[in-house]
Amino acid sequence: MPDIDRQKFAYVVAGQLLALGRADGRDGPLPLRIVQQRFPWVSAGSMSRIANGIDVSAAVMLGVCRALELDPFDFLDIEAPSPQSSFGRSHADRKTLSKQYVSVGASRETGEAA
Repeated sequence: MPDIDRQKFAYVVAGQLLALGRADGRDGPLPLRIVQQRFPWVSAGSMSRIANGIDVSAAVMLGVCRALELDPFDFLDIEAPSPQSSFGRSHADRKTLSKQYVSVGASRETGEAA
């Protein structure tokens, strides 16, 4: 199932911010507060999450791609492994998954079982 290559996206965004910073006469990347001023639809928090490879919504990704003149399809990983999902599984498989325990019961200090 296709997914976003977040590491590639983070790397390319970092490169674009560095290029914008150098175009402004800076030695480093364009500061996030200035990015937010230039592109008001992009928050500094979203840029920070992208830089750290953290998932952002599709709308945020598209907004950043628009601001930095990137093609969002460059970050589409067609061969990404399928996430663990029950979509497309048989009814029997879904029932088996639903019977799996989330955590193991343990005794508490009060002596009650979890």
